[in-house]
Amino acid sequence: MGLFENDEEYKKDLVRRKTRKADMMGSWVMVLFRLQIVAIVGSVLSSDLFEKVPVIYYLGVLMNFGILIANSIILIRLKEVEDWFGKAGICYLVSGCSSFVILLLTLGGAGVLGGILTIAMAIVELVGNYDECTGYEVSLQDIDEDLSAQWSVQWKLELICILSTLGLTILSLIGAALLSMGVLVLCIILMLIVGVASIVVGIRRLIYLHRTAVCFQNYVPDEVVE
Repeated sequence: MGLFENDEEYKKDLVRRKTRKADMMGSWVMVLFRLQIVAIVGSVLSSDLFEKVPVIYYLGVLMNFGILIANSIILIRLKEVEDWFGKAGICYLVSGCSSFVILLLTLGGAGVLGGILTIAMAIVELVGNYDECTGYEVSLQDIDEDLSAQWSVQWKLELICILSTLGLTILSLIGAALLSMGVLVLCIILMLIVGVASIVVGIRRLIYLHRTAVCFQNYVPDEVVE
């Protein structure tokens, strides 16, 4: 009888923990989704379009930095659900804050060192991106397998876009060095295609981020078997 009661108590505790984690994910992932929407506005304000309007431009820069910090802190907080989120938050935080160091190095004449650090931080951000997508994938496995699988696809699509951009950048530099107009024109066309693809992949991320939040908000735990 005691063993049966312990088993029942364990099941109830498991349900409570799953419900609490689902509540956390539902609330905070929705906040992450909204932050991404605001980040789009910040990116527009800090783009070349407003570079000649310092007030608007630096407002966008501050918005992006504030969103970066908030996004990182939320992901670190979600470490309670999955360790992947904690690692992603730290990667984003390190990568984002390093931009000030890179700026100082560049202004101080250490452009080469700044370039090396930029490449290193880009890799760190890429690792953080993988950790975040994996966190969503793992946390959804017991709730919605189809949605979980979409985060694995999302990571692969984002990686393809990043590697394509890198490859085309290198190819364009080679074309410029060889003074090959054909290669440069081809690179421009492919860059436009990759740019459109990146926008589509970014919109896809927003869609699945929202679906993930709603999925956790609508989560109903399995009833304890009497």
